[in-house]
Amino acid sequence: MLNILAVKFLLLDQSDPEIDYNSDEYSHTSEAFYNEEAIKTLRGIVYLVNNLNEELTENEVQTIVYDAAREYNPADIRGFFRRIYQLLFSTSDGPRMPTFIVIYGINNFIKLLGKRTASF
Repeated sequence: MLNILAVKFLLLDQSDPEIDYNSDEYSHTSEAFYNEEAIKTLRGIVYLVNNLNEELTENEVQTIVYDAAREYNPADIRGFFRRIYQLLFSTSDGPRMPTFIVIYGINNFIKLLGKRTASF
């Protein structure tokens, strides 16, 4: 679902020696690749994707969402959500994330994350 190159490079802190990340093909990604806050947010997104499923209650979804924020950006939880809102909605604020996820549907939310992170 998430762009494999972004996950490999950003989340595992590995790069493929066969890929020139400075080439025109990857130039649009350089800011995201080297922005520490983006890396923390992507790690939190992967945590969400790995832990959310359709059978969770809203309270369980809330716990998972806030666990991701506390785990991957404890110094700036609000900033974690702002970056996800920016990624999803192109704005710095939005609905309460757990409520949005439950209403929109967990699978739909994961698909939306996949679409939005495909540009990384």
